[in-house]
Amino acid sequence: MYAGQARFRVGAGGDREPRIYNVSVPEWNRVDHYMEGSKQLAVPFGVNPDLVDWQPEIFLSAEERARAEERWTEARALVATRDAATQGITKRLLVNLSASEPKRRWPDGKFIATLRSARDRSPNMPIVVIGLPAEWESVEAVATAVGALPVETPQLRDAFALVGVADLVFTPDTSISHAASAFRKPSLVLLKREHKPYAPWNTPGEIIAWNEEQIHQLPHERVGKALDKLLADFGG
Repeated sequence: MYAGQARFRVGAGGDREPRIYNVSVPEWNRVDHYMEGSKQLAVPFGVNPDLVDWQPEIFLSAEERARAEERWTEARALVATRDAATQGITKRLLVNLSASEPKRRWPDGKFIATLRSARDRSPNMPIVVIGLPAEWESVEAVATAVGALPVETPQLRDAFALVGVADLVFTPDTSISHAASAFRKPSLVLLKREHKPYAPWNTPGEIIAWNEEQIHQLPHERVGKALDKLLADFGG
């Protein structure tokens, strides 16, 4: 910004670095949601933050939506022959296993334990499991264990499309949680406590702000209760 000799250089905390920013906005306190800090960057452009809807949005093409719908049709077919008398919730649940870094990656076994409990109560609920291409074996293993459909998502937009036509989302702290926000999908997100200001913006659902030293120490029983609540509140 400075090296490019921009005439106006907008940034937070510019009073401390006047050579870098010459249009200063209040610095984000890192306690409130990061969106509250981001709003201030629009003020120098004449924007009143209180008059703007800051909800993120993602738009799908008809082709992306159609491909995603095909996968969900397959997921429903997997459970369509089960006992209708005990079908429970039948909304679509998208489960993402992968995270941006290993320290945010919850173990496969705990995903399985959590999802088996939900599956027992809702045997006819369509579930799709996704993850990074490098984690395809985990995606297949978790999906097979809980009667779900494993779906490959070689491109990020493939994953976004599945979010867009899902009803509910269960994911660690990663881009999928923010895609759920963009599509306004009720979600269960596993989020390190100090990262709570980066939670999906204005999104219904449950956030587990875990405080364990490592995410693998987060007990599946706690996550299972939060998933139960998500399904009870938004699965009807």
